[in-house]
Amino acid sequence: MGKKKLSLKPVGKRIFKNVEPYLYLIPAFALLLLFTYYPFVKNTVLSFFTVNKFREIKEFAGLANYIRVLTDETFLQAIGNTLVFVITTVPVSIVIGLALALLAKKRRKTSSVYEAMYALSMAISVSVVAMIFQFAFNPSMGIINKVTGLDISWLTDPKTALAIENMWGEKTAGVPHYAVQPEEVLRLIEDIQCDNVKVCWDVEHGSIEKINQTEALHMLKNHIVTTHISDEAGVNQIHILPYFGNIDWEKLLKAFADIGYNGIFNFEIQHYLPGVPKELILPAMEFSRKVGAYLVKSLEEMKTS
Repeated sequence: MGKKKLSLKPVGKRIFKNVEPYLYLIPAFALLLLFTYYPFVKNTVLSFFTVNKFREIKEFAGLANYIRVLTDETFLQAIGNTLVFVITTVPVSIVIGLALALLAKKRRKTSSVYEAMYALSMAISVSVVAMIFQFAFNPSMGIINKVTGLDISWLTDPKTALAIENMWGEKTAGVPHYAVQPEEVLRLIEDIQCDNVKVCWDVEHGSIEKINQTEALHMLKNHIVTTHISDEAGVNQIHILPYFGNIDWEKLLKAFADIGYNGIFNFEIQHYLPGVPKELILPAMEFSRKVGAYLVKSLEEMKTS
């Protein structure tokens, strides 16, 4: 009988064979560390400091940031809403999931149909599913409205889907402006004949065009749902903080109060901060917030006086 030859594999080769599967996981772990764990750790560290808009550490804050968040009424309300959502949806999801699992466990004549429907949801991309739902809930040609006999814009705000803003100047990139004067805005709204189309009045644009904004607001009072708030000191100094330009804010607020305005004040002051030194950006932003709060407070006082 011949002797069986013993082949000894190199030790390095055996080690590589054992380690090889883990090497394929390195890219995934690297991405996980870079985009998940590193941001989490960094944000946790930064939460104990005061930082500027560039996320540069200014000073140690201790637990002050956490105390501020945990005593904020909006945050607490959001937590409460989340708990209500979890309590109401999780049990229902578990029951439905268990029922579907039991249905799939036992083979039936309709099992193949059920399994195909179950797998289809995982095979179709999220974007395609989103498009299907958009078509299904489309108010004019969607199947939901046709089956129920309703006429509801399911995926849009029940009151506002589009807000037309008054422009300024003659043209942009060679395209003539139309909705500059309030009469043009009103005519456009009436021509569209859609209850979901409203107006976004830009007070700065109105000031640049020397429009009588009191008359404009009264003309459009039934259509304005949001307002762009900023000041101007000429066409080369636009989108600046209120009270730093040509607009008479007390007169303008009085006009808003007279029409009973309850819409949104949307700050458009992006040209206010670029020239501010980095050290003054946070105080400047806080001052901007106070100006906005003063405008809202003044409007409410005028409405009740």
